[in-house]
Amino acid sequence: MTVYGIIFLLTVIYFYTTVDPQVIYFKQQPIFLPDKFFIGYYLYPGSLLSDIAPFFSQFMAYKFTGSVILTLISFFSIVLARWLLGNFFKPAQLFILQYLPFALLIFLFSNYSFEMRSALSFIFTIGFSALFFSLKMRKLIFKLAVLVPLLMISYFLFGILSILTFAALIVIGEFYSRNYKNASVILLVISILTSVTIYYITLQSPYISLKNTFDQINPKEVGKTTSILLGCLYGFAPLLLAVTLVRLFLNKKEAKPVIKQQLLWVILSGTVVLGSIVSFYFAFNAKDKKLTEIHLLASEKKWDEVLKLGAELPADDRKVMYEINRALYHKNLLLEKAFSLNQYFGEYGLILTTHYNSSVLMMCSDLYHDMGHIKESTHWAFEAQTKFNYAPIVLKRIIENNIIMGNYPIAEEYLNVLDHSIIHKKWVKEYRNYINNDKAVEANPEFALLRSLKPKQDFFANTQNPQVDLYQLMGQNQNNKMAFEYYIAYLMMQNNLARVIPELGRLSKLGYTKIPTHLEEAILLYKVLNKKDQVNLDNYPIGKETMDRFMGYTKILSRYKGNPKGAQAELSEEYSGTYWYYVYYISPATTKREFKTK
Repeated sequence: MTVYGIIFLLTVIYFYTTVDPQVIYFKQQPIFLPDKFFIGYYLYPGSLLSDIAPFFSQFMAYKFTGSVILTLISFFSIVLARWLLGNFFKPAQLFILQYLPFALLIFLFSNYSFEMRSALSFIFTIGFSALFFSLKMRKLIFKLAVLVPLLMISYFLFGILSILTFAALIVIGEFYSRNYKNASVILLVISILTSVTIYYITLQSPYISLKNTFDQINPKEVGKTTSILLGCLYGFAPLLLAVTLVRLFLNKKEAKPVIKQQLLWVILSGTVVLGSIVSFYFAFNAKDKKLTEIHLLASEKKWDEVLKLGAELPADDRKVMYEINRALYHKNLLLEKAFSLNQYFGEYGLILTTHYNSSVLMMCSDLYHDMGHIKESTHWAFEAQTKFNYAPIVLKRIIENNIIMGNYPIAEEYLNVLDHSIIHKKWVKEYRNYINNDKAVEANPEFALLRSLKPKQDFFANTQNPQVDLYQLMGQNQNNKMAFEYYIAYLMMQNNLARVIPELGRLSKLGYTKIPTHLEEAILLYKVLNKKDQVNLDNYPIGKETMDRFMGYTKILSRYKGNPKGAQAELSEEYSGTYWYYVYYISPATTKREFKTK
């Protein structure tokens, strides 16, 4: 029991301090709504898991509770594996083998995209198998009377992997008992019953077809590594039993232990504890966590932490660059420091609507919410709702946006939906105070600001040319500083300085005390390339530091007779953080780099 206790405690600590269930919750957005439409209203193979898994997954919103739940599921696999394998293996072998599913689950739960339903399906399958063997029935008629309902329940409630694993375990176990007549009959019954059930259910179900019924482990959806681990999880027990069955047929005798029993158990206990620690070390993927955590921090408006974490991540993910740029704006640094970073994606890392997929829908909603374009933010939230039905983060955005717009009946309707979730009742209670209460909305500083930034007139959104929307927003509301800065940054990332220069007159209206550094750099570059054009700086001088830096940049470039490629190595040492370096060496408009992102 001491070993079990140590492993349980270490597992809780691992999930709490390292994995962090709150990050899993944010990425998966599980919700449990106990109403007739959510709980089994449409029954189909695996439907019970669609109810059970969200119920437990929702508690990962709390770090400690989530850690305990993940530990209990992982630890329960040890108990069930011991119960199942105890019929076939000696104690010393069993002591090691019982930890195999535990180790696999540690790896799987350390993947932030892995959903709990597959783990629960495995738990029920092993449990049903162990229950069947524990009954120790001898007569064939009793075995079939128990087996047939268990097969039906296993498939209908837990899915295809469950029935196949359960069937394999039962057949191998029956052959192991050496009652070949019974085993052959059970094999025949299981084969016919399984085939007919799968065919009939998939034929009748609107949710699953015969073609995709075996796609529960789909590498395209869960990733190659996760699909392999899932295959190992479901296949470990049938494989072990099959090996044991072969050894039994070959009459291979077990070697006698050459060390004392007490010493053997000490070695086994140490091996199991050490193996668990090794599993924790290799299971955790720090990069995977950080890639999710940066979006969680952004949702919580922890901009300093977003920038700190963003500095630790590679610049080859435009969603990360999007969050960094968003954090820079909220720290009043977008036009001061954006080009000190490797803006590899150019304007596509600033706004995500041009090339989008399901993973960026709420990010698009976030951006337009920030700048007061509430209707467009709501549009993207409804797009997300079609992909992630009832995701809490989506429901909250729809509610919040409709409160800001004064569409109280719609907001109340979605509040009533979210009110069924036991972990969101406090949030719902708080937001009900805004329904039909303009004074309360205006008293909320964030809501009041976003209401004041709403466009005065509606216009069609232009997802492929978002700079058009930005121009409309700042044109309709001269106080919309975010729309202005994003518009300027977007044009600069396109190398479109000709459209930047006419907007310099907005600086004083927006209360700038100086021209932002990167904008100074852009103005100097424009002056050099367009010597005949007059640039009105609205009485703002170009800073001496920027002037001196530009002189140094041009001197190096002139030494290479204006050859940018030859000068790159020397320029990168001191000027890689400037807008000039971006234009010549990084900008997709310069490099003609194409993006494959859909």
